[in-house]
Formats: sequence, structure tokens, C-alpha cells
Amino acid sequence: LTAGFHAFGHLFAPYARGLVPALLPEVEAEVWLCGLSGMTAEEMVGGLDAPSLIDCVRRRGAGLRRALAERGPFDAALLMAGTNDLADESDASCIV
Repeated sequence: LTAGFHAFGHLFAPYARGLVPALLPEVEAEVWLCGLSGMTAEEMVGGLDAPSLIDCVRRRGAGLRRALAERGPFDAALLMAGTNDLADESDASCIV
């Protein structure tokens, strides 16, 4: 899940923190937060296999494909991307 930094990186409210209680009691889940903030979809794709990426608030994390391979297996992965692309006024057709 995305890290959840907002207010230009000054506040942190990870979506993972609210997801588990929202799913209960119907779905019991273990959630692992591995998001990086401020990255565009193109940047995420370019860093899929990177051992280490640095986001806009100086957090480090592996590229998505690498993280899934090293930390998995997972039953499901929830990806949240595209917001930063829209903020950068990228063409929506390039995001989807």
C-alpha cells in the first residue's frame, strides 16, 4: 500500500493502518506497508527491480517487483498509483 504521506510530506497517515480494521470481522488480513511517496507510475515501472529507491520524503524501499518476490508470496496486492501523475498534469492516457 502507499505510504500515506500528505501535506507535502509533513504528515504521515498510512492507509494500511486503517485497512485491517475496515475489513474486520468479515475478512481477516495481514497487511504489509511498502509504499513510497511522490512517485509517478512511470517512475514506479522504471524501478520495478531496483534494490533501493528513495521517495520524496527520503524513505527507502525496494522496487515493487523485487519487494513482492523477496517478501512474498502474497495472496493479493493492493496498488495505489496515478495520483502523483495527475498532480504533475501528466496525460491520463499515459497513466492507465
